Amino acid sequence: MKRKGYLYYVIWMIGALLLLYYGNQYLNDVVRQGEVDFNMKRGVWVSVAYAFVLGIYLSALLGLPGRTHFNKPMFIAVFLPSFILLVYVLLSSYTKLPAIPYYNEITSRNGHFFLGVISGLSLIKSLFDTRR
Repeated sequence: MKRKGYLYYVIWMIGALLLLYYGNQYLNDVVRQGEVDFNMKRGVWVSVAYAFVLGIYLSALLGLPGRTHFNKPMFIAVFLPSFILLVYVLLSSYTKLPAIPYYNEITSRNGHFFLGVISGLSLIKSLFDTRR
C-alpha cells in the first residue's frame, strides 16, 4: 500500500474539526429549537444523521473510496444490524414496534452515536475498495 503523505492527514484532521464544530453547533440549535416548540423528533433525526455522516467521514481516514467492491459479510454482519438498531428509535416514534431486549442498555449514554458511526463507516467500507 502506498504511504499517504502528511498533507492528506492534516487536511483530514482540519475537515474533522470543522465537521465536529459546525455539526455540534447545528445539533445544539436543533435541540434548543425542539425545546421551544416541543418537537423532539427533529433532534433525534439530526443526531442520527450527524453520527452517520461522521462515520462516513471517518472511513476517509482509512483511505478514499475507490472502485466499487461489495463486501457482503461486512454489509450483512456489521452494517445491517447497526443500521437497524440506529433507525429503530426513529421508527418506534412513528409506529408501534416490539421491544428489543437490552436495547435501552445498548443505546444508553452515547450508544446511538456509536451505532451511527459504525453504520456510516461499515457502509462505505462494504461498498467500496480503498484507493491505493
